[in-house]
Amino acid sequence: MIELGYDLEMSNWRGVIAPPGLSEDEADELEALVRELLATDSWADTLERNRWTDTYQGRAEFEEFLDEEVALTQETVKELGL
Repeated sequence: MIELGYDLEMSNWRGVIAPPGLSEDEADELEALVRELLATDSWADTLERNRWTDTYQGRAEFEEFLDEEVALTQETVKELGL
């Protein structure tokens, strides 16, 4: 995109998605499990091996992030005329 004159940068993020209908307790348990996994040596090794930056966000922050990403992507696609 830069070669075409667009100053564009996108990151490759990942998220944990659960089926609809999860209770608040189930969602809390899932979030706690993810936080536990983030504290493992295996995750630290994966970050180092792949040269990833750990940008963990909790549920509320990730929902806000997703809303922003959708809006930004829609704006970018529109500006590109796609």
